[in-house]
Amino acid sequence: MHPAERRTTPPGKLRKKLTEQTKQSFYVENKAGASGTIGTDLVAKAAPDGYTLLTNDTTYAMLPSLFAKLPWDHANGLVPVTTIAQTPVVLVVGSASPFKTLAELLAYAQKIRENSTSAQVARAVQRTCPRNC
Repeated sequence: MHPAERRTTPPGKLRKKLTEQTKQSFYVENKAGASGTIGTDLVAKAAPDGYTLLTNDTTYAMLPSLFAKLPWDHANGLVPVTTIAQTPVVLVVGSASPFKTLAELLAYAQKIRENSTSAQVARAVQRTCPRNC
């Protein structure tokens, strides 16, 4: 088990349960970096023998918007097996933000969206709402 992995994290709990149920050892290796693309690429390119598994969070869904090209086929390179945790995702802005509702933020994003990528829209929102948003 990787020293940074805690038994209370979803991968740690999964490792423990798999070990208990199969009587085989499981190892959790954290491969952080590049918004999860480093570890995900390793798993996507691993031998398809069932010995290499990936746990990931909602960042995975955003990767095509963050990177022009990914080193694996994002749509077909991996297949989901199960959900091991559910975590709420909250969208927040600072109190100095010009956006007070989701509708206002979406209206602004729609206005600047034409001929823009998601990353360009995110940067435009960041410029509109610097530092305290």
